[in-house]
Amino acid sequence: MDIADSSSPTASPAGFPASLTFVYDADGTFRGEVTYIVGHLLGRLSCSMCDISHGPLGRKKAWVAWADTLATHQINVVTTHRDELDPEVAAVIQGFFPAVVATDHDGSHCVVMTKAQLETCDGRIDKLASHLEAIGLVPTTAGPDR
Repeated sequence: MDIADSSSPTASPAGFPASLTFVYDADGTFRGEVTYIVGHLLGRLSCSMCDISHGPLGRKKAWVAWADTLATHQINVVTTHRDELDPEVAAVIQGFFPAVVATDHDGSHCVVMTKAQLETCDGRIDKLASHLEAIGLVPTTAGPDR
């Protein structure tokens, strides 16, 4: 699937995906959240996707604003933990967390950012947005304040 190909019959007029799923390398249960927080504070656990979307007090305001901007371009933003994955998305990721998965309008899925790519963002939303802009998955006007 070439999700950025605007000539695809299932793509939106701008060629953007129907949704982007941002998958955390942590479990979404209460125990999973506590385990991750403690492990992160002790330097034993890390998740580059968590670092991008969350700060010490919860979701970053810039993350929420960016996701809201994408919604105005009909791109649904989904955040999920590895234990909450849709089976189809889980099959595409194949156990490699964290990740970003694009879902086209025909329902097909494609990993568009891997753990290594997310790590290069250094916890910065603007770097994530720039990467997704560069590969044509989000409009350049959707970037967070830089």
